[in-house]
Amino acid sequence: MDDYLIFMPEDHMDDLYNNKSTFIRNFHNSRLDKIVDFLPKDKKFKILDAGCGEGHLLEKIKNKRYDELFGADIHIVALKKARLRCPSAKISKQDLTNLKYKDNFFDIIICSGVIEHIPKYKEAI
Repeated sequence: MDDYLIFMPEDHMDDLYNNKSTFIRNFHNSRLDKIVDFLPKDKKFKILDAGCGEGHLLEKIKNKRYDELFGADIHIVALKKARLRCPSAKISKQDLTNLKYKDNFFDIIICSGVIEHIPKYKEAI
């Protein structure tokens, strides 16, 4: 998918995670916290955040001291923020319908709030 077909304002997700509304801010942050709570306690897993956006989930996972974090997203503006937010993660521009990783490379793949935005979502799954 070409970048010009995708529109995402800069700091779009920051506006949700830092929203003035307590309800909106807590709703979005608690969703990420619940995802992190589901992760195994062993920190030796390779984890991919497929559709990492601006890296908010990666940052929360990193703060729990997981070792090998990866992020993939199609949007360059979001990837720049993700790299700043989580510099230790290996973050790359990729289309989720055609990831450039070997089969079974990851122990855990998280894809949250993404599938509904992918026109060819069955290919991504």
